[in-house]
Amino acid sequence: MKLVVRIVAESVESYYAQCPALPGCVVRGRSCEEVQARIEEAVRGYLASMNGVPTCRLELETEVVQQ
Repeated sequence: MKLVVRIVAESVESYYAQCPALPGCVVRGRSCEEVQARIEEAVRGYLASMNGVPTCRLELETEVVQQ
């Protein structure tokens, strides 16, 4: 499964990431690397909580946006 993840740099030490295809799947962190790890975990948890979603290989396509 391939999903797009958007990472937004709000300031030097403030980032958030969201997966537009999964409403409410948003995380915050102090670095780009931190939010990448957190959003991957959040996406996996989101998908695991859905009934009928098979376990699959997850591929996240990251888009970094400066605000």
